[in-house]
Amino acid sequence: MKKSTRKSSAVAPEGRDLNGNFSTRFSLPSFVKRVGKLTDDQRSAIRKMGFGNLLEMPNHRLRKTYCWS
Repeated sequence: MKKSTRKSSAVAPEGRDLNGNFSTRFSLPSFVKRVGKLTDDQRSAIRKMGFGNLLEMPNHRLRKTYCWS
């Protein structure tokens, strides 16, 4: 499977061009696994920034047959 990439539109303050490729794929199981490895201090920092709901994201899967009407 080909990896999805996008060009960044970020420009450094010195005027250097930082354009480059970065992945835009998202895997819920991988995300949940990484969240599970966070320390309590990391979780606290995420909550303080207002992203605490991401820590509670459930790991559910839908069958492809349910995605089509």
